[in-house]
Parts: sequence; C-alpha cells; structure tokens
Amino acid sequence: MLHQSIAVIDKKHIYFGEYCNNASRIEVPVYRSKDCGQSFEVIYFFPPKKIKHVHGCYHDPYEDKIWTVTGDYANECHILCSDYNFKHIEWIGDGQQMYRTCRLFFQKDTVHWIMDSPLQDSYHVVLDRKTRIAQKKQLFQGPVWYTKKLDDNYYLAATAQEIGPGVKDHLVHLMVSRDLEKWEDIYQFEHDGYPKRYFKFGVLSFADGHQDSHSFYMFAEAIQGFDGKILECEIVD
Repeated sequence: MLHQSIAVIDKKHIYFGEYCNNASRIEVPVYRSKDCGQSFEVIYFFPPKKIKHVHGCYHDPYEDKIWTVTGDYANECHILCSDYNFKHIEWIGDGQQMYRTCRLFFQKDTVHWIMDSPLQDSYHVVLDRKTRIAQKKQLFQGPVWYTKKLDDNYYLAATAQEIGPGVKDHLVHLMVSRDLEKWEDIYQFEHDGYPKRYFKFGVLSFADGHQDSHSFYMFAEAIQGFDGKILECEIVD
C-alpha cells in the first residue's frame, strides 16, 4: 500500500485496496475491517483488466461515502464513490490520466486532487459535487503522490521524481496552499541520483495525525542528504 492510503472511520471500520505490480491485470480486491483490524474481509473486487491497482480508499465526511482511486494507464484511472458495503458504486471520470491520483481533499461543494501522472502534465483538479464535472487548475512540476491538510488550514503537496514526460525537472517540490486555489513552491529537494528503476523514486510523504504549520513531519525517500530520514518542518511566512 501507499502511505496514508487507508480509510479509518470511527476508529473501527478500516478500508484499503491492494497496491501491487499486477502485470497480468488480475482482479484487485478492496478489504474492509469492522473490528479495528482484528479481522478483514474482501468487500469488493475490481474485475480483471479493469485496473492495475488501488492507490487509496478515503472517507468523505460530507457525503459519508468511501472514495477509491486507482491507476495507472489508459482506461485504468478511476475514482469510485460508494456506500460502506460497495453495493452502490458511482464511477467518476473516463479512466484517463486526469483521474489518476493518490489522494483527495474533501470540501463541502468540491472534491480536489492532484494528478500523479508521469506520463503527461499533472494538474490540480477540482470536481464539482453537484455536476460531477472536473476541471484542471494549476500545473505542477511533476506527479504528486502525497498530500496533507494541516490543522491551521495549510495544504501540502510534494511532487515525485519519477520517469516520464510529466516530470519537468530533477527536483522534488514541496508545495503549499492556503485556499486550494493557488499553490506556492516553497522548497526544493534534489533526487539522490541513483537509478530510479532500482533505487526508488524521490518522494516526500507526510505523517498522519494532528499537525500544523509550526510543526509537521515528512519522510524522505531517495532524496539527497535526507534519504530514510524524518524531517520536522515549519512554514515561515
């Protein structure tokens, strides 16, 4: 599983999907626990050839639904909005790269994500809840795997150093927004230079739990000088 890709509801119900290589595109399960992880059941199967893998499951407090995001290639990038039992499922988008993401931000009238596509340009995308129409907003320097909302309403996102035309430079960019409208590039990290196919893409992930702009935590992978380290950070205006 990717970091932060599990939905935990009321400290009891847990949802996650299988994140695997899946070269042969076999069916992919989504798991549920109703007893805080003591036991799990398969609550849903994506049929064979439908997706490569699941990027994450997330609880939407406004619609009280489970949103599941998938990847990676043409016709495999789906966003699902479902009830807790996966009996009533709404498929959002057309399966293309615009709907390829790892994380979601939920707001009352909109749902936000940032594309994680190394295959083409990655944008901040906003979905209108009523119309279910998605619009591209700000362009990012590369795909984004991990995001976080801080307690004092800062939003964080970090581009990933992958391989492909959607990766615009050799840096990992830490991006910040106060309103989910404009993103500011506040810090850049160098990839460690080792071959990415064998020694990991350069990524920053964010810690779960309550944090604010004066103290939040990131974990660095394949980043020069910080590989394998946890960083305590502060945003200074």
